[in-house]
Amino acid sequence: MSPEAIRLFLRAQGRQWPVRSLKEASEQYCAVRDRLGFGASQMPPVVLVDQHGTQRFYISYNGRVWHGHHHDHTPGRTPAYDNAPPPLTNTP
Repeated sequence: MSPEAIRLFLRAQGRQWPVRSLKEASEQYCAVRDRLGFGASQMPPVVLVDQHGTQRFYISYNGRVWHGHHHDHTPGRTPAYDNAPPPLTNTP
């Protein structure tokens, strides 16, 4: 028997939308945040749940996607998806 594929849904304020990837979830979150012009204190919590409703990830204000729950965050963790551009390198 093969394992069941995990389907993800972006959930905010009691509503949810299907997403195909963590990248897509981050892009949708950032587009809504930017369109509304909300600051960090105005954005509702946004999480990613699986098809069973279990929270798998959360999205921070900057659009990064993290494993687990907001209350699990510790400094130095690596995001599950990092939307930050790669650092510039100075090559001669």
